[in-house]
Amino acid sequence: MSELKETVAKNVGVSLDTLNARIAEVLTENKPAWINAGKSDDDCQVLAIRVAGRQLKAEAQRLSRSGAEVLTGMFVSAPRYKDFAKSGYAKMKNTLNTLDEAARTALVAQGRITLIQDNLDGSYTHTINPTFKLSSLEEETSEVVLHALPKFVQELDATTWFQIIENNTMPTFASGDANPRYGRARKLSEPVRECLFLGKRGSADVELITIKFEGDLALENQPTFVPGRLPVRMGRNGVGYAKPGVTKFVIDDSIANQFAAPPFMIGESGPSGLVLDLVEGVWPNGDFLPSFDLVPEHINKWAETDQKWDRLCAVHGEVVHIDPREKGGYIITVGDLDITSTAPSVDVYVPAEHEYRMDFGVGSEIVIVGRAWMSRDDEARLDSTAWWVCDSIAASISAPAEEAPDEANTGWDA
Repeated sequence: MSELKETVAKNVGVSLDTLNARIAEVLTENKPAWINAGKSDDDCQVLAIRVAGRQLKAEAQRLSRSGAEVLTGMFVSAPRYKDFAKSGYAKMKNTLNTLDEAARTALVAQGRITLIQDNLDGSYTHTINPTFKLSSLEEETSEVVLHALPKFVQELDATTWFQIIENNTMPTFASGDANPRYGRARKLSEPVRECLFLGKRGSADVELITIKFEGDLALENQPTFVPGRLPVRMGRNGVGYAKPGVTKFVIDDSIANQFAAPPFMIGESGPSGLVLDLVEGVWPNGDFLPSFDLVPEHINKWAETDQKWDRLCAVHGEVVHIDPREKGGYIITVGDLDITSTAPSVDVYVPAEHEYRMDFGVGSEIVIVGRAWMSRDDEARLDSTAWWVCDSIAASISAPAEEAPDEANTGWDA
């Protein structure tokens, strides 16, 4: 099997580690269906090698045609995606449920929403503001009869739907170009994810680059502190934008050589590594917190600044429990190394597609990067946006070696 992998990797033009990582993804997604179809484990391995090779070849061809730029480095913060459209519709639905018909119609007149009513005869009455086509918006309403529901409608009750208008204030940009969002119904879901990538553009120096994902690409989970290559479209503002059909992070262990230090380590002089640079040093000058007990102080430090929600911190802890999730993946529970600490543990969520990283067990030491916040119950919380095992103890739940890349070979010794 290893000879077949080497042949495919050579033909595709990728490293064996890159091919192994893609094989792991293919098996995670398809092996249950293949087993149900009567394929043996060996058959699944051969199929996965072939599929992975074809995928990587197709991606390389698309990249060469796209004009995208390939960054080399690693994700150092990959928070959960946000969906402001979905939450916006949920909030508006709650608001509309508290309003009478006149107040709802007033929102239509203001150009904030449209309303659709089922006439129970196969037609619908669509209440809109008709003045979006004019040079300036006026508070008016009109009714249009439809014979099918329009796109992007949210149900309010059994016979009523509504749409949120994406923009009702700016018909044109400063350049004079028309604003395509003006007067347009907002999509029901618009997931976005903004990650931090520490890497290089060509032969330039290593720098921290913001990468923005939208739509389906925002739903993909990115591994953190795993070296590799990332094709993106770079904007003039220095931000990288993911492109459908092109942007796909490919693991490449050799990229670790471009970093002067591993993500994290403890030496005679204390903690050091890339994580320390990311959070600008050790507390109180920086935001590497020697104890989980310092999370509330970190929150208070930034509470009155514009970095309240975005400031990253890091902690060094110990894996105290690993719980498999019903639909794949794991929850890693991490406790403070300080045995006298009274701070709550932190949960790290590992998605199913990253199960290959689970080659460690309880007692391992792990560094967590994340964003801290205070709950309504006045409890300090830390949401993990990146993690790396810095002192690994072998686990009994590791993914089979044939189904995963060798995580111990990520360019750093944990």
